[in-house]
Amino acid sequence: AERDEILDEKYYVFRVTYNSNNPESLIRLEGSNIDSGSSFHKSMITKGYGTFSGSSRDMSVLHDQWLNRKVKEIQSIPFVGYHPASQIYVFQDFAFYKGAHLPLNSEGYFETSNGGIKTSFKGFKIQEGEFNAEWIENFITAFSWQGLAALAFWLGSLFVHQIRANHKSFPFLELTGDPGAGKSTLIEFLWSLLGRDDYEGFDAMKSTAAGRRRAFTQSSNMPLVLIESDRGDETDSIKKKAFDFDELKPMFNGRAVGTLGVAKRGNDTEEPLFQGALVFAQNAEVDGSNALLQRIIHCHCTTEHHSVETRNIARWFEKQKVEQTSGFLQRALEKEGPILNTIFSEFLKYEAQYTERGGIKTSYLRLIKNHAQVMACAKALKHIFPSISEQTLNGLSDYLYGRALSRQERLADDHPLVAQFWDIYEYLNIQRDPDAHSGEAMIESLNHSGNKPRIAINLNHFHEVCRQHGQDLLDLKRLKKLLPQSRRYKFIDTGKVRSVILGKTMHCWEFQGK
Repeated sequence: AERDEILDEKYYVFRVTYNSNNPESLIRLEGSNIDSGSSFHKSMITKGYGTFSGSSRDMSVLHDQWLNRKVKEIQSIPFVGYHPASQIYVFQDFAFYKGAHLPLNSEGYFETSNGGIKTSFKGFKIQEGEFNAEWIENFITAFSWQGLAALAFWLGSLFVHQIRANHKSFPFLELTGDPGAGKSTLIEFLWSLLGRDDYEGFDAMKSTAAGRRRAFTQSSNMPLVLIESDRGDETDSIKKKAFDFDELKPMFNGRAVGTLGVAKRGNDTEEPLFQGALVFAQNAEVDGSNALLQRIIHCHCTTEHHSVETRNIARWFEKQKVEQTSGFLQRALEKEGPILNTIFSEFLKYEAQYTERGGIKTSYLRLIKNHAQVMACAKALKHIFPSISEQTLNGLSDYLYGRALSRQERLADDHPLVAQFWDIYEYLNIQRDPDAHSGEAMIESLNHSGNKPRIAINLNHFHEVCRQHGQDLLDLKRLKKLLPQSRRYKFIDTGKVRSVILGKTMHCWEFQGK
């Protein structure tokens, strides 16, 4: 018998042989397909290559043979990767249990102590391949600290269930890059290590909410890469489908990706959990609340270390296919126990080390935890690549600590777009009064508030004044999402304000002035 884990529906699977020359086949039937001779006959015609002409007594005899004994139950899961209940990594053609490789049997499932397990997912296939550790030095040369940090995160993503069970969370990784910096080559190669060819990521802005929920639940203990659509055209239909990155915050702790109603009578709902590790791969940095930004480790790929040598090395990585590289996945799963032991022990060391450096304030301790987790995963890479030197790992540790400091600075300051908004406001707001007799008389041109020092700004009016004075026209849609986190002038509220500039009531964003 086969049971669907999500739908909680049971099916019977039969191996059927034929007197004709047709090959034997595995056929999945529901209970209603075998409750009578006629229904079984129809099922055989529809799903097989034969017929059934037995009587009701014959069918009764078959029922006794099929059902009046212990029936082996096969669990069917609708995703690929780690199944927490059984602690088995399940893919289409192979599986791993506590470091041991499980072959696919002749009946299409993996045998376990209490039955069997298989995946019904067919969206993409994870392929097996060879393992070669010799490329690691060239990898570091080509992709520098950013690439090594991403490789460590990729390894950690294969054990994210176990890490969250111990640490309660696992960070998000953000990869941005200058044009030609090799970000796409890096990500596609990392995917090849896990058995996926010619793949970079999932464009969330081109999907519906339902499509995103499905994409978020297709795999377990594997990375999910979100790539970004072009932000350039505000009227583009893609923009209308854009989602708020803050919706992803619960995934930091492996919580629900959304709520779905169960297609049955009653008020039951389903809340599928996010079981992977989240990666943002885009040109511009992620916008969002401080709570979201604290969950992100940001690595920016540059061309500073590029040379003719690195270009030639990068071309080698561009050409690699899963057949040559995906042995990385099997090697990592074979060493599940040692890798997890290293991650948990090294995390404590790096968490203490980063804390002792004293550069991260107590209000940002989550940054220490996140970056120490990835550094611990980097130490675990030595189980796969013994040639990685301690000098290299020490360099990566310094790089990651530097990224934590940079993230703290970003959190302490306004977002660059908000900072630009206030720079323009402070430059344009105080203007000479053209109607005053004295050339020294000054008036405010952007602050509509009559309740000083409060600041009230109408964004459309702000946009028009910028146009008149040749200033950059800011992205108002993005700005509206970011202004509530303003630090230079604290956000108060939005609402109707009687403008002292235009003498009429306007909708304004209000801030506490100085």
